[in-house]
Amino acid sequence: MKCIENELTTKLDNIAQKTGAFRGLSRGCRYYTGDYPWLARYDIFRKRIVINEKFLNLLTIDEALAVLVHEEAHAVQRAGYLLRAMFVIIFSTVLIFTITQIEFAILSLLPQQAGIALLLALTLVDLGIILPLVIKVASCAFNLKRFEMEADALAAREVGKDQLISALEKAQGAIRHIPDSAPRKLFRWWINYVDSCVHLPYEKRLKYIREV
Repeated sequence: MKCIENELTTKLDNIAQKTGAFRGLSRGCRYYTGDYPWLARYDIFRKRIVINEKFLNLLTIDEALAVLVHEEAHAVQRAGYLLRAMFVIIFSTVLIFTITQIEFAILSLLPQQAGIALLLALTLVDLGIILPLVIKVASCAFNLKRFEMEADALAAREVGKDQLISALEKAQGAIRHIPDSAPRKLFRWWINYVDSCVHLPYEKRLKYIREV
């Protein structure tokens, strides 16, 4: 893990202080690069911003600034985001529990062998379809996309729409070119799915940034 260059860190600190994000992050070097399975994110619990080093190397200084200012915005948002995320988890848990109780009630009416086969099938459906669907519905219900839209708006205003859009376009290509092991590909798939719960679709996101 490496700290981001001094020039970029200084610019980020200036913007962070001006926008009020500074109070939300830890002191010292708060911007780290490394071999992460995601491109860039704000680490809520460690209060730092991390970015994939290969992705960072694709960006100009201004593009990197736009990406990291977007992540800076999450420092200010984190209390509201955590509260809503907690409601998403509670909502999802209650709904999944209700669904599984209905499934078990149905299984209890079937012969044992048929019940076991159906249980395995339902488990796969629950994990592969129902759980992701419930998470997406809950995320929409509690409007988690609002936090990402606010972060995009901050980056577009402070650094520039063109720089943020250019960085997002490079991110689309970077996802395909950063090699991963099989476990990391599975992890990336899950991260991308969760990402789709909180971000606008790509084209709509670009349209929103242009209209900020």
